[in-house]
Amino acid sequence: MEKEDVQLEHGYTRIANELLEAKMRFGFTGRQSQVIDYVERFTYGFQRKTMPLDYGHMSNFTYIAENHCSTVTAGLFVMKVLLPSWESKTRHVGLSKAYSEWKRTPKSGVNSQSGRNPLPSREKSTPKSGVHTIKKVVKETLKEKDPYNPLNPLEAEKAKAKTTSRKTKLPDPFPITPEMAAWFKSKFGFMHRELVGLEHESFIDHWKANGEGKVDWVATWRNWMRRAVEKGYNRALNEIYLRGQKGQQIQDTSNELPDRPVWETPPNGQ
Repeated sequence: MEKEDVQLEHGYTRIANELLEAKMRFGFTGRQSQVIDYVERFTYGFQRKTMPLDYGHMSNFTYIAENHCSTVTAGLFVMKVLLPSWESKTRHVGLSKAYSEWKRTPKSGVNSQSGRNPLPSREKSTPKSGVHTIKKVVKETLKEKDPYNPLNPLEAEKAKAKTTSRKTKLPDPFPITPEMAAWFKSKFGFMHRELVGLEHESFIDHWKANGEGKVDWVATWRNWMRRAVEKGYNRALNEIYLRGQKGQQIQDTSNELPDRPVWETPPNGQ
């Protein structure tokens, strides 16, 4: 079994010690901590304050089901730990650094006066689990019919129905377009047409056999490639990527003519 090679040169996330200590004292649940860590990884880890809110992407990295990702994120919005926003007609999310404004709920089980976990009382017991409590808090907070509230229940139901109705099976054919290739190179810093073509064929074979429908197949493809390259699901692509992260020279085949049927003819006859 290969040993993990964990080095700062492979990437790291900068976070202020004060904010890290505030998180440790607050008493978040396991899933809340996972979602917060995910947001930090893809905001501070990329030197930005917000990121597009994509529950599918969140689920892929935290191994939390999408519906639970949505519920946990909604609770963190209510607690003012995460802040929603809209950028270019896309919903974004970021971590609030104003930790003094974070709101504790019965879910966290933390005493707001001392900041410490109180001892359990022998006289009274919590009638319901924290999951029911946080859902109640979210429901009560969302009573206002604010159309700009990203957690508005009426808008959420409409969006859910619209999303479900738009799901389609993988198109046939589904080639790699010049735009997809440009995204890959800008994201990972290289383009190896042969290896990417082989990984693309694996993507097609998987979803054809699976038969599952998706709303946005290009976004699904991007998530697949992120896992293949960054998480090492494709060892060959991952090794090229890591060499590039270390500043080593890597092979780039962007300008080669497409030699696999999975490629759509690029512009300018390349």
